[in-house]
Amino acid sequence: MSEESTMNEENPLVIIIEDDADVRNALADGLSMLGFRTLEACDGKSGVEAAWREQPDAVLMDVCMPGMDGWQTTALIREYPGLQSVPIIFVSGSSEARTRYFNSPPFNSSFVPKPFSMRFLDTLLRAFIRLRSGTGGDGLALPKAWEGKTGSSREWGRRDGLN
Repeated sequence: MSEESTMNEENPLVIIIEDDADVRNALADGLSMLGFRTLEACDGKSGVEAAWREQPDAVLMDVCMPGMDGWQTTALIREYPGLQSVPIIFVSGSSEARTRYFNSPPFNSSFVPKPFSMRFLDTLLRAFIRLRSGTGGDGLALPKAWEGKTGSSREWGRRDGLN
């Protein structure tokens, strides 16, 4: 399948890669109520397999997982043709993960600290998906409202009234 044939801005497909079943289920339920189609994976390996098989519009991923962590999972997902520019949103409560992300963020990604707002995740996911579909996957820029802002995604959302 080509990238364009799977892109669906109305009901985008998001793969949730999270080892904590309660968090994974809450994310899936919340995103489903917001109109997203979701697939769940309990670890990095099954998340990579699902991404390669399903070609999602976005990936929502924990960073700290047993076995393959979020960074290793991202590297493998990005090796697959058509997934080099898939938006990956890291969700983590770890201050180490946050520091690592902001020191060297992977292309076309964002970091959202736990706890998070479903409204903010909805806005962020849809912005990434719209930008990806509008550029054919060749590039991504931050939305105009975020230009020049510093701090975490959570702080951006708070300033814009999205949390």
